[in-house]
Amino acid sequence: MWRFLSVFIRRARLFCVHFSPARGFLAACTATSLLLLFLPQRTPPAPPELAASLTHDLSTLTVIAVRPKVLGYDRDQFGHGWAHSLNQHTGQLCTTREAVLQDTFALHDCRDRRELGVAHPQLDPYTGRAMDPTHVDIDHIVPLSAAWDLGAWSWTSQRRRDFANDAQLNLVAVDSTINRTKSDATLSAWMPPDPRQHCAYAARYIHVSAVYGLAITRADERTARAACGL
Repeated sequence: MWRFLSVFIRRARLFCVHFSPARGFLAACTATSLLLLFLPQRTPPAPPELAASLTHDLSTLTVIAVRPKVLGYDRDQFGHGWAHSLNQHTGQLCTTREAVLQDTFALHDCRDRRELGVAHPQLDPYTGRAMDPTHVDIDHIVPLSAAWDLGAWSWTSQRRRDFANDAQLNLVAVDSTINRTKSDATLSAWMPPDPRQHCAYAARYIHVSAVYGLAITRADERTARAACGL
């Protein structure tokens, strides 16, 4: 099917170049342009290392039909707010949120909020656009309530707290509006607005799930494979 369409489009383009003054051919060229506009685009293949990592992670996960709704979720099940720890890059005592912001915007003092007002904008990993440093949320790649439903309900309090504050794997600074549109959605319900970010986001979501032993749904597995062209 794709081979046929490719041949058709190439020949139609030649007609457009050589015969477009003729009214009949002009109509054909218009139809071809519309076909090119609305034809679905193939997902480009993922970089080999990312594809291999995603394939491995998927092979280790428990895949379930649908996301269950497990009663008892509360944000405090994952700790009362952000944890405090030493920022490994600066040695300062910061909350996890402050540490992520400090690393993202290269702040000197994680506790000085005035620095955010003059910090250089960074690119939002979900949109590819510049983020306003004063309108940023810290997103959990795998949302806490989704994690609860997919296995975290059975964890110890300390493991849930570690998960909620895992800046290396599960946290990223993003535009606050984008973060709130995501809410607690899993892969099949939400992906970054910028299609160029789909594979990296899906691979990271799956990696977090694999590291922490969380289940994923069949729909999320299909979404991850499609995002990376597997």
